Amino acid sequence: EAAAIVCFVVAPQWRRRGVARTLLGAALTDFAARGIVECDAFPWNTGPDDTAATDHYHGSAAMFAAAGFLPVATHADVTVMRKTLVRLL
Repeated sequence: EAAAIVCFVVAPQWRRRGVARTLLGAALTDFAARGIVECDAFPWNTGPDDTAATDHYHGSAAMFAAAGFLPVATHADVTVMRKTLVRLL
């Protein structure tokens, strides 16, 4: 089985405090416990000048990379990243 993470919704006053990173960790733990073996994510391809929330609601490539995701495909607007999960017993 596989899962996909497509966006994070974080209230403005809580942004840049690690909320999305915490949500990602909880989701990955839950997925692994359910026996899901792969998870895909789709961060936008953004540059240093892209600072609007709409540029980052998919999560950043750096956040996914730090969680062990690897890029598997790059398109004009988005990079597909994938992590293989280890089932929790």
